[in-house]
Amino acid sequence: MTVIFLFENASTALATGNVPLALSVKQEIDRMTGGCEQLHVQGGLAAKLDVVRAFHNEGPKTAWKVALDRKTFFKSRVPYYYLDALAAYAWIEKIYSGGYSAKTIEELEAFETWGATGKRALLQAQGFLA
Repeated sequence: MTVIFLFENASTALATGNVPLALSVKQEIDRMTGGCEQLHVQGGLAAKLDVVRAFHNEGPKTAWKVALDRKTFFKSRVPYYYLDALAAYAWIEKIYSGGYSAKTIEELEAFETWGATGKRALLQAQGFLA
């Protein structure tokens, strides 16, 4: 239960623009879980936080690779987490390339196709989507 609470705190921190707090909370989650339980508990949020951490600690190229790996992993496994990973990928792609590729624009249509407008709104509040 503590891990879920911490993930929710990290999500709120992202939505309020407090990236340092979100990353600090993620560090505590990593310490508690060793990273192994996160995919089961909050895989999408873990993916977003991993991309943000990679961006701040290692730069956009590493963050892009992390985002691509998470997006690919979740695409055929957990559609709900895939939307998080896709948003993180779109965010870093925009930073790294200056905009979205045609493929990413097409993939982002999944939010409307799947009726995930609330999810999209959260990702916009967290700064991942425009």
